[in-house]
Amino acid sequence: MEANVIKERLAAPFPAEDIEWRVSRTFIQDKVPKAIVVAYLQNRAIMNRLDDVVGPENWENEFKPLLNGVICGIRIHYSDTKSRIKWDGADITNIEPTKGGVSSAMKRAAVEWGIGRYIYDLSEEFVEIKKNKPTPDAIYVFQKAKGNTPQIKGYFAPPRLPKWALPEVDVKGQDDKQSASNQTTNVPEDRSNQDVSNNQLRQMINYLNQMEPQLDLNSQPDFMVRIFNKANPNHQIRLPQEIRKAAFSEMKNYYDALRPVYDLIQIGLEHHCDKETVLNYVNQLGHRDHYSGIFHLFFNINKNDVGTVLNKIKADYQSGQTA
Repeated sequence: MEANVIKERLAAPFPAEDIEWRVSRTFIQDKVPKAIVVAYLQNRAIMNRLDDVVGPENWENEFKPLLNGVICGIRIHYSDTKSRIKWDGADITNIEPTKGGVSSAMKRAAVEWGIGRYIYDLSEEFVEIKKNKPTPDAIYVFQKAKGNTPQIKGYFAPPRLPKWALPEVDVKGQDDKQSASNQTTNVPEDRSNQDVSNNQLRQMINYLNQMEPQLDLNSQPDFMVRIFNKANPNHQIRLPQEIRKAAFSEMKNYYDALRPVYDLIQIGLEHHCDKETVLNYVNQLGHRDHYSGIFHLFFNINKNDVGTVLNKIKADYQSGQTA
């Protein structure tokens, strides 16, 4: 395999199920426990990636002690006579010092090869801590009381990853295939015939389960149906329960319709802006229509609008102003 092909395959995004989330900080906001979480990769995923790309017999790691730390080198053999090694290191950790230092050093050496490097571009995520599991793959949190912050324990749903941080097959591959099928048959493809993994399907449903309550759609089921039908003109439904029974690509179209508005709501929460304030920012974009409610934003704003609003809110938030 050519070196440039190996480089590209090593640096490819990981499936969402390989990304884990670590709590950076917990706090109480509006009497609701919340946390800031960051994404990371386990060494298991790194080793699997190396095995998959170059084969388990064509890579090895080396460790050397460093003052208060460990350095790791990952060597890849391109042939019997050609190999290359890349090094990086880490300090020993407070908990299980040797194991923690070795693990951290290997992760950093993997980044030198491009493995998981894109994760550094992911922003911290704000999540709400629930008493009961909000999703089947929810993550448990326990934080002892500290200072003015009381003890916090519960579960949070893993944050959704942006499209650029997911393998292409997770966000596009099946959409194109099913879109062509739906255009010709005008009937959604049955799930049993979809080449979509259970993990992909479960992740999509988890995303929707997370987004709909934040958008207050659960209290307006008719509006959920209207959004779905507008996003999928070739498949009209009557009840919101039918959304979860739709083809994967149709759920994806519905998700894409919700995403810009959901992102706006999340931006508002992160910067302590209520929905009315967020609307004020949107109305400053100079669109032809003046939006008087969040529900008016569906299909009328896009990700570029979201980015513009975010930059404006950040600027005003840093200067202590709001729209």
